[in-house]
Amino acid sequence: MKLLIFGATGPTGLEITRKALSNGHQVSVMVRSPDKLHDDIKGKVSVFHGELTDESTMLSSMDGVHAVISALGPLVGKHPASLPVTNEYRLMMDCMRQKGIRRLIALSTPSVKDKENDRWSYWTALGPYAIMLFHNSYNDIVSAGELIREQNDIDWTLYRVGSLRNSEEESGKLKVNYAGDAGLFIYRKDIAKFCIDEVVANNWIHKLPILSSS
Repeated sequence: MKLLIFGATGPTGLEITRKALSNGHQVSVMVRSPDKLHDDIKGKVSVFHGELTDESTMLSSMDGVHAVISALGPLVGKHPASLPVTNEYRLMMDCMRQKGIRRLIALSTPSVKDKENDRWSYWTALGPYAIMLFHNSYNDIVSAGELIREQNDIDWTLYRVGSLRNSEEESGKLKVNYAGDAGLFIYRKDIAKFCIDEVVANNWIHKLPILSSS
């Protein structure tokens, strides 16, 4: 399968890229700064250099792609009020339509609520208040989630994560649940496992699972 990964220079996107390659997928990445790509994936991926507002480059990056996986998210702290992540997803999905790509697996957080399936839990109820302190970041992640959920012609999955941790290996304890049943912590390698398994299995289309490693 040919996959396009956004956010490959970040720690979560890097793990997703590594997992995709180790599972035998053909991988393209679109990045602002190719020099930030890790040495262990350079030469193994097709690199498209451009801002995520660059429609021409984004369209080129999607040639022959079967599915898009994104680890994009807002900056915590000095994040613009102009909703850049929301706008990036809007362009991304427009380009997907032009290229006939339906499948999107995208990063989110429990700040984006699933009223049908979420139950009350301490950390998912109070956690978003910490993000609200960074008003622009909170607004952008909620806006991006709402935008993606409105798309009926895109087979989207919004994987929601809490506190991110690094590890040498997958934990073997990955859980895919909703608020009330999910833990707080998630290892990045477990996120990668979910994304690369899900792009094949398609068990969570039009759903908002919370991932945890406990």
